[in-house]
Amino acid sequence: MNLLKKLALCFGITIMLPMVVYYGVDTITPAPKDADYFNEDYYNLMQHGTDEQKKEAKAKRDKLQNEQTKKRHQFEKRLFFVTVPIGIAAIILGAFLAWPAIGTGLLLGGLICVTSGYVTYWEELASVYRFISLLLALAVLLFVGFAKIEATKK
Repeated sequence: MNLLKKLALCFGITIMLPMVVYYGVDTITPAPKDADYFNEDYYNLMQHGTDEQKKEAKAKRDKLQNEQTKKRHQFEKRLFFVTVPIGIAAIILGAFLAWPAIGTGLLLGGLICVTSGYVTYWEELASVYRFISLLLALAVLLFVGFAKIEATKK
């Protein structure tokens, strides 16, 4: 396989892996859609409604926003607990595969999965869990790096 084909395969796996993981989670447990939490009458009522209508519209909007925030946090939590382990598994698998283009694609795609998992759930993750999970992820990367370096020296 020539170099260009190897690069294309590597790049394709790198991009597709995180997308497959995200849309897999979204298919099983969909992310909340903005349209489901939109009060169509809100802006009209705020401009032209009575004081009572404005108060009711604001209360309805606040309730919808709270529901959406709760659902979004639930989705982000599920996404985190799926993307990070799959990303770590892809990093380990990719590092030890005999096919460099596929292995490198899995390794890079795994890094993107882990990173995107942290980015989406970072605010909700307690500091101690941030530290422990990042330390674990770093340990996996170091293990993979040292294991591969030792394997190539022999």
